[in-house]
Amino acid sequence: MMGRLKFKTVFAVSGLLALGTLAQAQEWGQQAESPEPVQPTISAPQAEPATPSPQAELQHLQMQLQEISGQVAEIQQEAFERQDIQDASSAYEQQLRAKMVELSPEIQQDIDAAEELMDELRSVEDPGALSPEEGQAFQEKFMEFQQRAQRLQPIEEQASRDPELQAAQSALETKVLAAMADVNPQSSHLIQEREELVQRYMQLTQQLQQQQQLQQPAPQPQPEPPAMQLQDQ
Repeated sequence: MMGRLKFKTVFAVSGLLALGTLAQAQEWGQQAESPEPVQPTISAPQAEPATPSPQAELQHLQMQLQEISGQVAEIQQEAFERQDIQDASSAYEQQLRAKMVELSPEIQQDIDAAEELMDELRSVEDPGALSPEEGQAFQEKFMEFQQRAQRLQPIEEQASRDPELQAAQSALETKVLAAMADVNPQSSHLIQEREELVQRYMQLTQQLQQQQQLQQPAPQPQPEPPAMQLQDQ
């Protein structure tokens, strides 16, 4: 079964996707959906073995994930340029916001502030073309946006567990996937391939971590300090 798109709720759908591509979000400091790369210790290259080492396979998976995630992000961005997808996304966001405020009325201030910051960020067409001073201000706004979104995340997740919201999100994802298929008929295959690569990536990462733990020398017992002897007076 094809993996889900994993865009979750208000600030993933209307936030990062509307701000630009996932690659652009990375440029602003936001990590993409792919798992964070590990930094295994790799020895000097030797004669290529018949079966690649876990480290070599991990590096190859990282490159594959970057390439496929970039392709999916481009297709997804183009799909979100369609008016019907924007309308469906906005309708879902309004429904989710209403549920969030219903559960926790005091978060309205954070929602308003995050939306204002998002509008300011979206008004910048090319962050890379900003002067150093403007770039610093832009980065600060983006970090503040992230902080607001992080504070909203717990109540956002609670609201998204509502059965009505889950049905609405599923319907939105179906619309987006259909739009992505219109943009590129291979989109479902790319998403499935990405999910399989992520699973293999996580398995290898866990395997390498276990190997590194086994290779660490066991801690040596510390010698006990000699007992103090009282001298005869």
